[in-house]
Amino acid sequence: MIKLIVYICLLLKLFASANPLSNSSTLQKSQSAMPTQKKVIVIGAGAAGIAAATRLIENGIKDVLIIEAEDRIGGRIYTLDIPGDEGVLEIGAQWIHGEKNNVVFELASKKKLIGRFDQVFENMLFVQSSSQVIDPEVHNKMTKLFYSIKTNPDENVLEYKTSGNYYLTKINESLQHGNYSISEDLKSQFIEWFHQQINSVDASDTWFQSSASTMIEYWECEGFPSIAWTPNGYRQLFTALSEKADSILGKNFLENYIKKNTEVVKITPDGKGVRIKCDNNEEYVADHVIVTVSLGVLKANYKKLFPENLLPDKQQKAIQHLLFGNVAKLYLKFPHRWWPENITDISLLWNETDKSDYERRGLKWVTDVFAFMVSYNHNSTLCGWISGQSARDMEAIDENFVKNELMQVLRKFLGNKYTIPEPDWFYRSTWKSNSHFNGTYSLRGPITDSMNVSAADLSVPVVNKDNVPVILFAGEATHPHYYSTVHGAVETGWREADRIISLKKAVN
Repeated sequence: MIKLIVYICLLLKLFASANPLSNSSTLQKSQSAMPTQKKVIVIGAGAAGIAAATRLIENGIKDVLIIEAEDRIGGRIYTLDIPGDEGVLEIGAQWIHGEKNNVVFELASKKKLIGRFDQVFENMLFVQSSSQVIDPEVHNKMTKLFYSIKTNPDENVLEYKTSGNYYLTKINESLQHGNYSISEDLKSQFIEWFHQQINSVDASDTWFQSSASTMIEYWECEGFPSIAWTPNGYRQLFTALSEKADSILGKNFLENYIKKNTEVVKITPDGKGVRIKCDNNEEYVADHVIVTVSLGVLKANYKKLFPENLLPDKQQKAIQHLLFGNVAKLYLKFPHRWWPENITDISLLWNETDKSDYERRGLKWVTDVFAFMVSYNHNSTLCGWISGQSARDMEAIDENFVKNELMQVLRKFLGNKYTIPEPDWFYRSTWKSNSHFNGTYSLRGPITDSMNVSAADLSVPVVNKDNVPVILFAGEATHPHYYSTVHGAVETGWREADRIISLKKAVN
């Protein structure tokens, strides 16, 4: 009887080994249950994520993996090659803002990859929706007034609560006491243009949404404010960041240490470390995870991403009450440059009659396109700018409709002065409607001040039972002074990597 049982077992074993489908499925099930182990997982292959991972490798922590939801690296840096043409366009981050104490400028200048975009007031073309071109002497005086107020805030600026309150007060005071011999309607049009410009800088829906504290809390880097990466765009930042890591690893970091098309859906404690679950059911266990997703993604997903109130109350409040806005770009590439060579910007001043007409037709977003900037990297391409609710509305509309409306606007404003050809290519950004970003960059509002939360609260790491940081946070929104910038994002990636490196040094 015992021999018979042994014989049957042998037959079953032999059958199983002869059935590769059965055997492999069992193996796959076994393998899927075993999470991949890493020293550090970085979530997000943008500026902060790549800065953090390469910093770790440079300091001896090589067991690193970046998990990226998109099919590309870069995050909110997105350099696009123009189809069938030479040149690149920046769909996301565009400028290096300043030179002194700017880590991105330092990286670019060492590689001699910088160019300057001279946005001189005299080279800006201002035109009204009635097609009247504004005298350069007039718009120079108005724009210089606006920017002097912006760059020289009063000591009592916090008393105004919002940027809008401050700007309107100071602009009206200056117009009353200065020699500005223009009509009240034209003054109003210039003020609204400046309002839209501030919205594009702050990523706000309105300048009353943006806190006056921004004028003190946000730091400008000294030096030239608008510096471009040339010749191949902002994406060159990532090769500059990873150059040293490549030499240490003996292979290309960007090609071998980043897993794309994979979205992290849950982060939970696992012993002394962290367990990361992805949308494809893959799981990872790591000693540390550095989360670099946008504040927009955190706002939409933090309760699912960090279940069971894993984040402290103060950090949850920071996620809720720090603001995250949206700025959109609208690129029109023309077969040739139809505007004068010296013009760097075409700025639009809408009169109330035309604005009301567009609003009645459900096209308010069109009137919030306040300017077309000439692309630094392509001489015959204009980039329209729009922000806030109008940018969100624009993203939800058919692309061809958007293009056609923009062309009607250009011809309405300038068609009597120039022959404007049809564009041979159009591209619009869609940062808000992409759930991997949910917008462009962070800002502070009066609600941020009233709830007493800050970037410092957002950046506090979650610790394990031994008080060791295991979930760390980086990204532009976690920087106290350089938020909304790439150099701020890079600094925060290095900050969190250094936090982990210091733990390793303490153990050794």
